[in-house]
Amino acid sequence: MADSMFDNSNVPGPNSDPDYTNSQRMNNTGNNSDKVAASTVDTIATAANSLMSHKDRMWRETLKERSVPFDAKAFDIDEATMQAIINSANIKSPEQLNNLRFNSFARYGVLDIAHNHSGSREYLFFTKPDLHIFSTNGFEINKQLKDVTFFKNAIEQYPMSLLALQQTLKRGNGLYPHHFDPASKFIPLLSNHVTSSLDLPAIAATETENNTSLFQVKTTYRDSSEQSDFGFDFSLEFWDTRYLDVYMLFKAYDEYCRQEFYRNITPPKLSYITDRVNCKQFSIYKIIVDETNTIIFYGKATGVYPMGVPREAMSNFDGTIKITVPMKAQFVSDMDPIILDELNRITRMSYYDGNSGGTGITTGIMPLYNRHTGSADTRWGGFPYIVKDKGAARKGAPDEEQFYRLTWIYNYNS
Repeated sequence: MADSMFDNSNVPGPNSDPDYTNSQRMNNTGNNSDKVAASTVDTIATAANSLMSHKDRMWRETLKERSVPFDAKAFDIDEATMQAIINSANIKSPEQLNNLRFNSFARYGVLDIAHNHSGSREYLFFTKPDLHIFSTNGFEINKQLKDVTFFKNAIEQYPMSLLALQQTLKRGNGLYPHHFDPASKFIPLLSNHVTSSLDLPAIAATETENNTSLFQVKTTYRDSSEQSDFGFDFSLEFWDTRYLDVYMLFKAYDEYCRQEFYRNITPPKLSYITDRVNCKQFSIYKIIVDETNTIIFYGKATGVYPMGVPREAMSNFDGTIKITVPMKAQFVSDMDPIILDELNRITRMSYYDGNSGGTGITTGIMPLYNRHTGSADTRWGGFPYIVKDKGAARKGAPDEEQFYRLTWIYNYNS
């Protein structure tokens, strides 16, 4: 049927009539010719549609007869094959990387997603000096400074900045403004307002040169790098409030040193004299953590004191007030666990009000997640505290490998 439809033998013309002459072809014009052409087009279109419908119906029936149920197991890949596919892309497991990085050579480079650094944050913790600005009997100025107009005004206008410079203070509730904790050995104001990093000095060794040989050759050998840990000059940048809380802290420190040069100001403790303790210096602890608060790097600057006050920054401020304070440290150390132990001891002294003993401090560790609100616990921490864990710091590492983590303790005193 379909073939006969596409056969044009029944259409008047040269194919249906062998006696159809050229003159007839030439005279076959006008309405009859148009009607024949229109009839032919309609016939062809109808036949094409019928054929396509027939083929679609046959195709659907064929698929229905040949359909096979989906079998998920047909796509399963065994562990060995999967590992071979992954290794062919130069992707190794954390366990393999821990072994290969130390024992083999990467011929095609290292693609280490598990151990690659993805982000970190630096914390700076400033310990308090122990200047004798306040009386040890309460919130009143030291009698040796009562005639200095700067301190007479600052104790009323900037009490929190001055309190951050003295450790030896009388204990008691309600003695100090803004719920100030006299037992704390840290200066949170500086930790919260510092905007720059503490760039510790590089470690560089000295050399000793031998005598010149017969062939005019000199050789050297390496000495110690001990001198890299002494006499470190640096500067830190802080953002300040419109009340100049940070600026006045350093200004008060400088003014105290001036008055100490002019007159006899005794330290707040006589033991500082007998034990020869420089109570005007402080320490800065530097801790860098990753996104899980696992400690990457830690260091310490000891015997720190500010070398000046950035008075030149006091001009027509444009936006945020920022000041840069020059400082000097007597000693620098890093990656020695005693640094973390010292930091914990300072926290324990603050937590237990001057007593470094006690065993229940870990019960006050603050959670990172608030189950009641279903979000991050954004409460501010009271004190930093370092804990030691095992296992999961280095992915794929054996369980005996240990790492340190930064946690936060509640401050029940404030």
